[in-house]
Amino acid sequence: MSRLIETVYREHHQTRERYEFVFGGKIRANLITGFVGKGKRVLDLGCRDGSLTRFYTVGNEVCGIDIDFNALIMCRNNLQIPTLQCDLNEGLPFKDATFDTVVAGEILEHVIYPWMLIREIRRVLKKEGLLIGSVPNSYHWRKRFRFLLGLDLDEDPTHLHFFSYQKLFRLLKEEKFSDIKVFPWSNSQKTLKRLLIKKFPSIFATGFVFIAWKVE
Repeated sequence: MSRLIETVYREHHQTRERYEFVFGGKIRANLITGFVGKGKRVLDLGCRDGSLTRFYTVGNEVCGIDIDFNALIMCRNNLQIPTLQCDLNEGLPFKDATFDTVVAGEILEHVIYPWMLIREIRRVLKKEGLLIGSVPNSYHWRKRFRFLLGLDLDEDPTHLHFFSYQKLFRLLKEEKFSDIKVFPWSNSQKTLKRLLIKKFPSIFATGFVFIAWKVE
């Protein structure tokens, strides 16, 4: 495991106040939780201190993994679930067909090779297992405007990849997932914003929540 990467993420979580933080708040959290359901053995990738995990621990057997050891201590104390320190760039330390569900919330943009992590997720999922995840919309109109001004497309230095609706769907399909569905979401619940997102998701959505099944 890279101690340098662990240090980077620990400092990132601290300086950007990522502990006790859920990107998208209850809007995204409730959307993901609805797909998780109950009675499942769940692997939560990048669980941090359990701020998102807590929404779907009740009624499920959840294991959380993260590279930030301090965050894992908080997660265990907060939720009383098993946790494991892991660098997601190095694969998943579990046997084949171990979990009913894997949650990858705001993870794919952080790893070196997203396709390798998706392949590992598929390996540890049981047959008919479900992958639930989310990515930020890297091509939101505000970010496109930043690019035109010569600024970085994304202000988060830990983001290594930039996802659009099409790129995300293609990645999941290429890694042999089935029944893929991508749901654009936004922090705003205003009627006009919701209509714009429905018509132009790649421009107006805050991010994308997705589900995909391991059928074969």
